[in-house]
Amino acid sequence: MMKQKLTILAVEKRTTMISRNSHVISKALRNFLGASVMTSFAGQLAVTTDAVIVSQKVGPDALSAINIVMPLTMLFSCASILIGLGASVLAARAIGDRDKERVNSIFTIALIMLTIAGIAASVITCMNCSAIVDTICDDARISPFALGYTRIITGGALFLIISSGINYFVSTDGNPGLVTRGVAAGAVANVVLDIILVGQMGIAGSAWATIINYTITLAVVSTHFFRR
Repeated sequence: MMKQKLTILAVEKRTTMISRNSHVISKALRNFLGASVMTSFAGQLAVTTDAVIVSQKVGPDALSAINIVMPLTMLFSCASILIGLGASVLAARAIGDRDKERVNSIFTIALIMLTIAGIAASVITCMNCSAIVDTICDDARISPFALGYTRIITGGALFLIISSGINYFVSTDGNPGLVTRGVAAGAVANVVLDIILVGQMGIAGSAWATIINYTITLAVVSTHFFRR
């Protein structure tokens, strides 16, 4: 009889734990999903308003130049995804194992790789801006806009790559809401700076606004690592 009671208690305890864990996991998933959706929305809003402001203040040729250079900026994003997302998967497993030392090691190595990739991408593309623009654009009206934008945006490749890569780590470490706030702050700053700088500097102002956008996002998200 006693053995049967102990078995019943063990089953009830296990059922309660499963129910509680399911609730915790569902809540975490909702938080992560909601933050991810808001992050994507804020980022897309910045891109859309950027296009509207540039087309209105500079002209359709400037907007075409930004779209032509877009594959280059996407290449920078691919580097951050390759390193940041891949390392965050390894970090997630280490977090689940409660292995803080391995988590710190993964983050340190990934941050070094992101920095090296950012510096290398910035130096290589800056040194070959003219060749890159000549390859992707053969329109004499658009080329000057594309070259002016490329010369500045390639200089900020380091901030773009590190910012995007760290976002994956912070989300994996249980703080996707901070990533959303960082991206939203950068997006708002991008819109405000576009209004101010594009009117004064033309397409170069749009490039500077984009770089400052990623810098602000990086500054906000990095506060995660100064918390206990």
